[in-house]
Amino acid sequence: MKIENLPFSLRAIITFIPCILIVPFDPLLAFCLFIVLFEKCIISIFPLPGIEFTTLATFLFALKYDLIYALFLAFFVPGVIASVFKYTLWKEFKKPDEAPITLGGGTLIDMLMVAFCWFLKTSFTFSLLQLMFIFLLVKHIINFVKGHYTGSVDVIGPFISFFLNIFLILIFEGFFLWLLNA
Repeated sequence: MKIENLPFSLRAIITFIPCILIVPFDPLLAFCLFIVLFEKCIISIFPLPGIEFTTLATFLFALKYDLIYALFLAFFVPGVIASVFKYTLWKEFKKPDEAPITLGGGTLIDMLMVAFCWFLKTSFTFSLLQLMFIFLLVKHIINFVKGHYTGSVDVIGPFISFFLNIFLILIFEGFFLWLLNA
């Protein structure tokens, strides 16, 4: 039996097993892996602009870990791990021109934002909400400039992403602070 012929629920369980295995050792990494896999493997089935969790994961990486490890995770979790799972378990939802491992401008911007957020956290004292606001503002300005030069400016996606991430920080701030200190 081919893996892509497995039922949806079984493939979902297989996708999230690594998250469960990591929880005892690093709850934040497990949570971030879960939300990135959820976005890249499940949500990407539906073309919803701005509904993405990679931004939140990279933001949390920058706040918890040292710079080199946070940069590595911002590259490896969304770019490599999620791509491998999507290519093996969720092949039918992959775009025809999508490479097995997708590392592009978005990954580079995420890594740049990790470095920026890490600098902010080590140099200034901001609340979680203030940091996320600055993080999102700078990230979406960079994406807008990139889109301007590549000819693919998205207005709705960044707007939704901005408010979704701010909303998540407002609602789950206590949980995120616990993850950062766990």
